[in-house]
Amino acid sequence: MLLIAESGSSKTQWRIVNKEMSIAAETRGINPFFVSEAFVLEELNDSKLIQYKKEIEKIIFYGSGCSNADRNNFLKTIFQGYFTEAKEIIVDHDMLAACIALFGYEKGIACIIGTGSNSCVYDGKQITQNIPALGYVLGDEASGAYLGKELLKHYIYKTLPPEIQNYIWETYRLDKEDIFEAVYKQPLPNRYLASFAPIASQYRQNGFIQELLYRGLNDFVQYHIACYPEAKQYPIGFVGSIAAVFQEELSNALKSHDLYIYKVDKSPIDALVTFYTS
Repeated sequence: MLLIAESGSSKTQWRIVNKEMSIAAETRGINPFFVSEAFVLEELNDSKLIQYKKEIEKIIFYGSGCSNADRNNFLKTIFQGYFTEAKEIIVDHDMLAACIALFGYEKGIACIIGTGSNSCVYDGKQITQNIPALGYVLGDEASGAYLGKELLKHYIYKTLPPEIQNYIWETYRLDKEDIFEAVYKQPLPNRYLASFAPIASQYRQNGFIQELLYRGLNDFVQYHIACYPEAKQYPIGFVGSIAAVFQEELSNALKSHDLYIYKVDKSPIDALVTFYTS
């Protein structure tokens, strides 16, 4: 059996594949920059994967944070100990998964806008250019974490439009101490911030949200797409929940730079399964 996984910071989608079937499973995000071995094992044990742990022969895992040999080896070691019959384990960056899902063996500029954000230039075989991803504190423009951070910042300042300010209070009953605890003391603050991004979708016609989206998406296009010399030559594709939900606003941001969307795919997992089994 082949196990394929695509992991962002918020969730991991898994597919167990053989000639007769494809079984889907989902866990929380497994980003080796943030999580421990105990966390990974707990996620595996609480999923369908535990039923097939002795039948998996090959693992292909693409994940956020898997851009460093030490972090990748950290996950490989865990997977080898858990899936004891696996003879081959590949761990690589989620940017490469986006490239394969969007373009296969063709050239393109692949972008992720989900909990975090990133981009790269792909030559049909490998990533040839990649603007450094600065994470949810310094970067992640237009991402779920970016939107959530801006919403919570203005919520604390009480500068949100009244309907949004009241909605957050009535729904979450948050005060500054609650937010500081989650952002500065608890694990996975980027995931916490991104959990508020659906508010932007709910109030997307509000002028404040429109301005927030405009800023974030235009910064993403400027810093992560327009900077590439290939930007007007290669097709530009996107994966991730934020890119899918705000496709119209994203398209407008690209058009302002005389660029256009080639493809948007909320999740690359099905395209990865097709690629590796065809």
